[in-house]
Amino acid sequence: MPSAETTKIETFDRYIMKGGELTLDQIEILVKENLGLEKLPSDIFKQEMFDEFMTLVIENLTEQANVK
Repeated sequence: MPSAETTKIETFDRYIMKGGELTLDQIEILVKENLGLEKLPSDIFKQEMFDEFMTLVIENLTEQANVK
């Protein structure tokens, strides 16, 4: 079973292949800022859970890229 990080990266690869323009770092910064996590120590939230959430965000961005 793939790890959450592997799934996130594979989903990001599909996003880029569909014409996505943001980098993975840019998406992560936007998500952290919008959730208010940019100022919190990383030990407060589990990385695996964050990676799963990032995967959902990237899937949504991929769908939006398909519409354009």
